[in-house]
Amino acid sequence: IQTLIFNQRCAFVQRLQQS
Repeated sequence: IQTLIFNQRCAFVQRLQQS
């Protein structure tokens, strides 16, 4: 299930960028 990891990574990157 690579999709789950990709989705989680996207959210993590977005959170870092939002900071």
